[in-house]
Amino acid sequence: MEAFFICLLYTSIKYYLKDSKETVAVSEYLKKAMLSFKANVRIIPNTINFDFFVPGVNRNEEQLIMINLLTENKQVYKGIDAFKCWKSKHTNGKMYIIGDGPEKSSLERLAENEKVYFPGEQKESDWIEILQSSACLLLMSKSETFGVVILEALACHIPVSYTHLDVYKRQVQEQLGLPVEWKEERIDLGFRIDLKVENKLIIELKSIETILPVHKKQLLTYIRLSKIKLGLLVNFNENLLKDGLHRVVNNL
Repeated sequence: MEAFFICLLYTSIKYYLKDSKETVAVSEYLKKAMLSFKANVRIIPNTINFDFFVPGVNRNEEQLIMINLLTENKQVYKGIDAFKCWKSKHTNGKMYIIGDGPEKSSLERLAENEKVYFPGEQKESDWIEILQSSACLLLMSKSETFGVVILEALACHIPVSYTHLDVYKRQVQEQLGLPVEWKEERIDLGFRIDLKVENKLIIELKSIETILPVHKKQLLTYIRLSKIKLGLLVNFNENLLKDGLHRVVNNL
């Protein structure tokens, strides 16, 4: 029976790909597989565009944001409850909840008179400036398949507060050793990366009086050895988090 369904699936895929004007694959591997069906395939990676998701100019330290479907799994009500606590110390606080779904009406009632705004479902180009200007992204889901919005926020230098998700473990590696290769030998020089995000971004965490040039050179060494283009140096010893963010690039 299993072989029958596999054969049926294969035949269906072949039929639809053959007659399609264009097919999108998320990787070179999938593109090669689809080409065997004589499909017209182009690649749109299932990741984020670091040329689009960049740090903004102005940060509103009293603004929060959520970007997700308004469904039971996303637990948006927890984000609203967190915002109400946030407002106890941020009297001018406001919150944007980007997205749509069956729970929108009940969430609007829950957030009534709380300076919580529901713009609805929008394109990335419509909400990117709101994300860039926010103090924090909230993600309260029970589960996530990939959690791209986490990476989008981090690329914009926006902190993320989230519930415990396995997706974070898959995307972010902590305290990762970085050996150096020399004449086909791997040498451990004690280099250790604080956070490595989806093999696209290295984050170094500090809590010191002043960020010195040597700290940026250290991060630059890490991203060069890792063959990664972007690094983020975060110093938590600042009154405002935005003042402690330093972007380091490798041939961007």
